[in-house]
Amino acid sequence: MASKAEKKLAADLLTRRRACAERDVVEKFVADFTYERDCCQVAVRLEALNKCNELFMNVQNDIEMGDSEERFEAHLEFRADFEDRFCRAKGFLLSKLESREHLLSSTIMHASTSHSMSSSFHHRLPKIDLPKFSGDESRWISFRDNFISMIHCNEDIPIVNKLQYLLQSLEGEARKPFESVDIQADNYASTWDALKKRYDNKRFLRKELFRGLYNLPPIQHESAQDLNTLVDDFQRHVKALGKLGEPIDHWDTPLIFILTNKLDSATIRAWEQDTRQKDEVKYDELIEFLIHQVRMLKSVDSDLQHRSSLPTVSKVAGQIPKRPVPIRSVVNTATSETQSSTSSCHCCFRTHPLYQCPAF
Repeated sequence: MASKAEKKLAADLLTRRRACAERDVVEKFVADFTYERDCCQVAVRLEALNKCNELFMNVQNDIEMGDSEERFEAHLEFRADFEDRFCRAKGFLLSKLESREHLLSSTIMHASTSHSMSSSFHHRLPKIDLPKFSGDESRWISFRDNFISMIHCNEDIPIVNKLQYLLQSLEGEARKPFESVDIQADNYASTWDALKKRYDNKRFLRKELFRGLYNLPPIQHESAQDLNTLVDDFQRHVKALGKLGEPIDHWDTPLIFILTNKLDSATIRAWEQDTRQKDEVKYDELIEFLIHQVRMLKSVDSDLQHRSSLPTVSKVAGQIPKRPVPIRSVVNTATSETQSSTSSCHCCFRTHPLYQCPAF
């Protein structure tokens, strides 16, 4: 029976074969390259080549450390052959990329005025609502996926403009390492790779997202705005964990426990009342309930504000409000006459019966 180390080595060898197969695809593209037909694919092929090289280097290190000493020299030769073929393929792609970008740059330079090259690029960029990223790990997955779909995989956008879009998307802490990057097509792939290397660490992201769930501020009192913020932030963390491969569909109990601990007492009572007859509840049911609570609280706040804005009834100057006349019970004549002579008037409070009161 194979040992754990032997199984690990076998898996690494399969991964290395996959990296080599991906490299072979790029080499075939290079061998059959036709500028008019294939120039728009150069950036994508270059990205794929860089990824398969990164995969190869990671797994090759494990293979060399895990295999027998007798195989070490053979693995070094395999590494050298891969690196040589990788460099030749990448050099070819970069040369074609430079040719295409040089043509685009020349066209833009002829159209520019007194502005600098960077400014002319900036003003000629199409208006796109770019996703923003400031270094918050809980927002990296969403930013990465949006940027890839909007900019990175869009073959209609020149590489140099993709770099500008990328730099414009970065803010704060995420922007600082790339402030001195020159606006050149060659720098796009390296800048994007550096950004991913800095933030696209699944193990680190999982840890930070879990920490973020626990550290979300609890709600102190019933508030539509605070509850809406909590639900949005909590969902963003959970969805990001799902994109990292975590089995969030099976986490109903822990997610409900964490989220309910962030709620104010009134909302918790409402939730318990709503689910009192259920033996099991789902995380999605809690989210749906909280969204309903947000709508309800906003509606109540709106009604209260509307009431407070209504004009109050003003008093007419000099008018004395009428005092309500109490209803007297019917008694016998003797008792009535005795009480009328001694009791005070219910209208003016003087000593006479009500029916003799001039005010009444």
